[in-house]
Amino acid sequence: MRRSIVKRFLILSCLIVPAIFSQAAFAANWVGGSGGDLWNVAANWSTGIVPTAVDTVYIYAPPYQGPIIDSTVSAVGKQIDGPGNSVGENLMQMTGGTLTLTNNWRVNTAYGQGPGKVKISGGTITTGGYLFVGYRGTGVLTMTDGVLNIGADIDTGRDRQSETVCGDGTLNLEGGTITVGTKMRVGNHGKAVLNMSGGSLTVSQYLRIGDVNTGIGVANISGGTLTVNASVGEGLRVGNSGTGTLNITGGTINVGGDAIIGNAAGSHGQVIMNNGVVNATTYLTVGNQGNGSFIMNGGTVNLVQYLQVGGVGTPQGTGYFELNGGTILLGRPDTVDLLINDNSTMNIAGGTMIIRGNAVSYVEALILGNRLVGYNGDGWINLEYVEQEAQTIVTGIPEPATIALLTLGGLVLLRKKSA
Repeated sequence: MRRSIVKRFLILSCLIVPAIFSQAAFAANWVGGSGGDLWNVAANWSTGIVPTAVDTVYIYAPPYQGPIIDSTVSAVGKQIDGPGNSVGENLMQMTGGTLTLTNNWRVNTAYGQGPGKVKISGGTITTGGYLFVGYRGTGVLTMTDGVLNIGADIDTGRDRQSETVCGDGTLNLEGGTITVGTKMRVGNHGKAVLNMSGGSLTVSQYLRIGDVNTGIGVANISGGTLTVNASVGEGLRVGNSGTGTLNITGGTINVGGDAIIGNAAGSHGQVIMNNGVVNATTYLTVGNQGNGSFIMNGGTVNLVQYLQVGGVGTPQGTGYFELNGGTILLGRPDTVDLLINDNSTMNIAGGTMIIRGNAVSYVEALILGNRLVGYNGDGWINLEYVEQEAQTIVTGIPEPATIALLTLGGLVLLRKKSA
């Protein structure tokens, strides 16, 4: 009986031990130089084994040519650190196939190093965790096609060591589809740039450009569709606690939740819009507790609820909205949804503002209070309520002589120039 138990124990041990060792995690370091630098060539890895789903992958130069994933490759790993961590460019490319990570991907994790570059022109990437571009060093990710599914956040310009040494991230989206499972930050503690000229970028929760007080973020949108899906609460922040700039020259931006330019005390947010479309399902605040400005030279802004220029909290932010061209449509039919606080200004020197409902008397009060001005106070504001459309049309007029050209039913008020 005793011998039988011993035999059984030995047999079970022989079966279990190999299974345990087959799942052991390794640090797989890229060495490259074989088989066209393809990911799935074992000789390209320090372990002599192609990384498995439990391995952490390190792509550090040298060699400066990182792995290539093409249509023949189905790559897996727990986490990728790199490319980067070297003086000089370290490049990883994906033209097809798949890459699946159970955890994070950190592009360049070393201060003062880089750039670590990723170029994606096809295939599908899926992460269970974060994507960091410029975690501590300089990181650049350029996508022209393919699919990128991030399970948690995208964080660009993540960390900061000093005023001059920090994470520096650039994300270039020219085509393809990026889906972010939670949040996205452009310039977290460090500095970052988002350049979007095509494709689709969808963020499930909020997007912050210039997140914490040291963060500096710039987003340049010239094409494609950017969607922030927050159904309530925070949607878009340009200058959350740091410094943020949003330049819009094309494309479409859809914001669920609220949009705030210059959110927290000490923040600086700026939007410059020359073309394109912005749709917001709730409201837009310019200068909440920080300093915010919105310069609109063209394009279309559609707000389901209100436009607020200047904050109402403590401390009270300062806002400035300048309409030089394009159209802004705002408000709900039963509510006058234009708020301009006493330390802030809206200047109309072109373009058209359309307010749902009859807002003539309300807008008159803003003009007389020197909060709404035409042509920096040197011009006029024309108000017209169009009953058939149930809309109030607000435009600026550059000089008094233009009064003769107004259509019947227009109301003109002169805003006296402040001393």
